[in-house]
Amino acid sequence: MKIVILILVVVDYCLGLPDCTDSWLDFRGYTYTVDPVTKEKVWSHCKFPNPTADLTRCGLPVSSGRGYICDPDGLLASSSTATVQINQQLIAIQQNTSTLCESSENQRQSYIVAVALVDRIRMADSRDATSCINDCNELQPTLNTTSRAPTDQEIDTMMANFANSLRSSWKLGACENDVIVFYSKEYNRVYTSVGAKATQYLSGSKLSSLHDTFLWYVNQGRIEEGLRLFVEEIRTNLRSLTPAHIILIINIVAVGLLVVFLVFFLHLSDVELNVWGREKQWFVMDVIVKLVTGVWVIQGLFYAISHILDKVSIWVAAICTIAAAGCIAIYLTEDKIFPGRYFNDKVNFTG
Repeated sequence: MKIVILILVVVDYCLGLPDCTDSWLDFRGYTYTVDPVTKEKVWSHCKFPNPTADLTRCGLPVSSGRGYICDPDGLLASSSTATVQINQQLIAIQQNTSTLCESSENQRQSYIVAVALVDRIRMADSRDATSCINDCNELQPTLNTTSRAPTDQEIDTMMANFANSLRSSWKLGACENDVIVFYSKEYNRVYTSVGAKATQYLSGSKLSSLHDTFLWYVNQGRIEEGLRLFVEEIRTNLRSLTPAHIILIINIVAVGLLVVFLVFFLHLSDVELNVWGREKQWFVMDVIVKLVTGVWVIQGLFYAISHILDKVSIWVAAICTIAAAGCIAIYLTEDKIFPGRYFNDKVNFTG
């Protein structure tokens, strides 16, 4: 198992290739070339726009503040609204996951997730005997796609190289707490580069399932919906067990113990008249328990309900019950009934 992991790390980052010695293979400062036939941009990861610093080139309005999605080719073409909404989802991940470390600016960081989408990426020729890695971590030389199509292995290698290089150059996380999702439309492939702290929650099998689901939406022409779901699933997995969950569990246990005590106490009160005894001190304790735990309030509600049912029609009671159930159902499913409001930056995504 250790040998397999070592091989995977080598393949992801350097592929065991030597550094390029020919200067003409060095990075020339252009993050993309233009296909002379189709006029499409063919992207390299070198100097690829960083959404945290270059909102405009990444397809985000300047008013977005800080960006975490880069779509320079406009694959989310319906409107800029979709890009902004997904960016808000990515920001929410930082707000609703556990703090992991501090950045060099003494800012507390949780998990940071970013997304990059492009139409086409440059492809390296791994069959060339002179294959190497240049000064920008690009695999060289470039494949002449008019002579042959890239193999699946070459595509997977370039997708991994692109995503891992973006995570390395963007430097979003201070302690390996960042995740980069990268998608190429030309090859219809998605790759997720995961920092060490996130690997326990985003395993290979989990990512494979998320990738398959995302690509299914893409193939249906619903890339925006698929990407929203992808980001939401990542958020759900990275949340793990937060302090809020611990407090909720403690509250549930406390309420459960209280319910057990009340049932036990009320039951004994019915079957044994002297459950507390008739001594004065126990009678006082009986009153205190009923007052503090709200037993009298509960009994009063039951008496009130019984009295109302005796006075009103059964149909009125049924209508009230249905209305109450409807209110509860709306509360529990409000995120599905009113999905738009969860993309407001003033609303907590975890609700």
